[in-house]
Amino acid sequence: MKKNLNAKSLVAYEALLLNCLKNKDGYGYALANQIHKKFDIDINYSTLYTILNNLERNGYIVGRWVLEVVTEKNRKIYNLTNKGVNSLKLLTEKLNNIIKKLNET
Repeated sequence: MKKNLNAKSLVAYEALLLNCLKNKDGYGYALANQIHKKFDIDINYSTLYTILNNLERNGYIVGRWVLEVVTEKNRKIYNLTNKGVNSLKLLTEKLNNIIKKLNET
């Protein structure tokens, strides 16, 4: 069965990515691994990069291309902006409210 991104899952994925970037810059593959290790959630790469592109386009993160010396590969490294920090706070509040309501029922 094919999973479609809806608004609620998009908010959760955005929160996960912003959370991963709040302490350390990262690139796509490393962010996917971090989400898996930290939250036990697998995110496919097309979803990951779609969300990263949206976050970048909206000014929540900034990406820059860096050549890795060891692998000689270009990687796009993302870092959180002030707008992204504020968005993470709001998303965290929204998700906490959802969890609170789930626990009430």
